[in-house]
Amino acid sequence: PSGRSIQATGIEPDILVGGWPAAPRWDAVRYHWLAVEVSGGGSRMYDREYKRDAYLQLGVKEVWLVDLDERCVFVTRLGVEKDLRRDASRCAQGRSGCQPARPDHS
Repeated sequence: PSGRSIQATGIEPDILVGGWPAAPRWDAVRYHWLAVEVSGGGSRMYDREYKRDAYLQLGVKEVWLVDLDERCVFVTRLGVEKDLRRDASRCAQGRSGCQPARPDHS
């Protein structure tokens, strides 16, 4: 990961989960566990081809790309295969075996 913060890049996820710093300032947050981007057709390519990789390079451990059109979540973890598809309708229908992804906080 680079020494830059997400805030310094100018890109902003829809949801960012991380460790709260001793000084309660947005620019002081340095540990990010999860970045979530919710996208439709207009921003899908930018989120998937640029933002996902930028978050990972900045040290975010996991990125979720929520695709509203496809009704799924693409999960990418640092150092693991990109865009593991999680079908939202499968979970919403309560089918057995549905295991939602959980961020790794280690």
